[in-house]
Amino acid sequence: MLKNPLQGKGKTSTENEVLVDSMVGEIATILEALAPQALGKVEHRGSTWNARNAGTDLLEKDTIAKIVRVDGLTLWIQAETHTQEEHHVG
Repeated sequence: MLKNPLQGKGKTSTENEVLVDSMVGEIATILEALAPQALGKVEHRGSTWNARNAGTDLLEKDTIAKIVRVDGLTLWIQAETHTQEEHHVG
């Protein structure tokens, strides 16, 4: 009996979904300003991703945003809720 050489190799779709779903709640860096609902680019885990601004605020270049959804190869992002006051020292 011949076996398919690719049978049992690689990840199942369920495993891939878990990996992608684990990105929700993580932080990405904005690579270009994104108006609300606009498409652009972000960096996450050392790779460049397509992103859609799911929020109502302009996201400025070189700021961070929270991943709220993953749709295929597009990360849906919103402004990170941490304010500068929370990060202020002194």
